[in-house]
Amino acid sequence: MALQSERPLDSTDWKIIRELQQDSRLSSNELGRRVGLSAPATAERSTVEEFPEVLEMHKLSGSHCAVLKVALSSMRHLEAFNHRLSAHGALVVHLVTSSVLPHRVMDWEQGDFDFDLPSYPGWSKP
Repeated sequence: MALQSERPLDSTDWKIIRELQQDSRLSSNELGRRVGLSAPATAERSTVEEFPEVLEMHKLSGSHCAVLKVALSSMRHLEAFNHRLSAHGALVVHLVTSSVLPHRVMDWEQGDFDFDLPSYPGWSKP
């Protein structure tokens, strides 16, 4: 089976390949330092297929490079997932305790989309 990619390899991909050819046991942290990426950004250039729990992945600016939306069956599953994912770098885990606005549908054609924020205790409108 041939390896197929949706995009051609860039210079960072080639740096990663060169480093791994010299030492395939590098941690994501060390590999990231050598190629100028964070550990999670380095790991992201590998594959997400090994994490079927991941529903969405969004790249971020700032001190964290990505946010993942995952589906897990239990706290034990979360612990196992975190253990597997932590091989790629340090984690910050947040749990959703409730959803104030779980999904919004915008209908531009109807012209009835209201940009006013709803009032919630402790929230102030801009």
